[in-house]
Amino acid sequence: MFTAKVSFSKAGENLEAMAERVIELLAAWDKNGQIIGNSWPIADIGGALEAFVQLPAVDSLGAVHNNVWATRAVEALLPASYSVTVLGRDPCRVGLCACPSRSAFVLFTHFLANGLPPVRCLDCFDPVALYTLPHPEGEEYLELLQWAADYSACDTLQMLSTTGERFGEQQLWRHDSSLSRHGRSLCSQLELLTGVPVYYYLHKCRSRSRASELQRRCPSCGSEWRLDPRLHLFDFQCRKCRLLSAIARDVA
Repeated sequence: MFTAKVSFSKAGENLEAMAERVIELLAAWDKNGQIIGNSWPIADIGGALEAFVQLPAVDSLGAVHNNVWATRAVEALLPASYSVTVLGRDPCRVGLCACPSRSAFVLFTHFLANGLPPVRCLDCFDPVALYTLPHPEGEEYLELLQWAADYSACDTLQMLSTTGERFGEQQLWRHDSSLSRHGRSLCSQLELLTGVPVYYYLHKCRSRSRASELQRRCPSCGSEWRLDPRLHLFDFQCRKCRLLSAIARDVA
């Protein structure tokens, strides 16, 4: 991950009109996965506006990666122009997947992910820059980002709440919860686009014992799914149902 400054010339426009067009472009880049997170500080420095963003890679804002919406937002800026200055690597962020090919993906996030791409390579387990994946219908990844926001909200409930703790746990764990149904539908769509398996992670928070955890079967089809050895942080994998899980946190 890299921190960058994007400088926009004002080209004689008033501040409010220019700022609105800049925000539209930043939003388009966000929905295309070219910038990380949804907080983009903007500064008026007199002759230009400057926005500070986080990038998956040094060249993430290259025009070649723009989708139709980002391209239109760039055109709407004219006659103003912009330039990108990469300030350096963010030492607090994980790196992104650099695998030349991937055998499988997993839809994975959590409440501390801070905008990291919700798709991970199942070979290296690093996040995958969304714009490097085939575009879904509509040419943006908004639905994936919305699912990640919902997942983060449910994870926050089970981690930091007493009022909604049980609700959050059930959404994360049950294979047929509304959150899981949405996520699994996105996995199926992404699998069709990429041609490789895409798994969904079921997060189990608590259990009676480790012994009972080791006897768990796939909650969708009932088949044996325990992994030995484990895969990254996963102890269970059902290839038929495209599900992954781990031993419950409280007995692991």
